[in-house]
Amino acid sequence: SPQVVVQPLLTVAVVGGVIRPDVHLLPPGATVGQAVSAAGGVSPEGEFDDVKLRRRNGAETKIDLTEASSFSVPVRSGDQITVDEKGRNTFRDVVLPILHFGGTIANLVNILVR
Repeated sequence: SPQVVVQPLLTVAVVGGVIRPDVHLLPPGATVGQAVSAAGGVSPEGEFDDVKLRRRNGAETKIDLTEASSFSVPVRSGDQITVDEKGRNTFRDVVLPILHFGGTIANLVNILVR
């Protein structure tokens, strides 16, 4: 008689300098290395030595993927792995676009109120 085996999967977000940033489904016991591999590996813009593992509870660990031991760090469901990107400037790439958008909205409101 056929048997059905149900295996829970871990949901792990892998973002930043990877080929396929997304939420990936991984088997129990998966590691940081397997999660990054599921995301297609580190992209040409990605920094192997600047990876952050953020747990669901907010705890953050810096990981250096140039060290073999880092690949075996286990992941948990709800983790987020961020591979930093070369030349990424948070102020230029995040803050300025938000300020620009906010300024645009303020100008639109000002025009509509007049």
